[in-house]
Amino acid sequence: MYSPMWRYNSVMNDWQKRMISASERPRGSKSEPPLPPPIGMPVRAFLKICSKPRNLTMPR
Repeated sequence: MYSPMWRYNSVMNDWQKRMISASERPRGSKSEPPLPPPIGMPVRAFLKICSKPRNLTMPR
């Protein structure tokens, strides 16, 4: 009998193997992220909003 977690891991491993092309496997290279990480004012503004405790509570 197989547990659901084992089956989930197997499916994820198969999916990850398909996502890496055959030409990249021997070198072990990874693809670059689609966009660079955000830098500067937008990040600071987002963190400033998130750091306020009242913004972290969920309305009831």
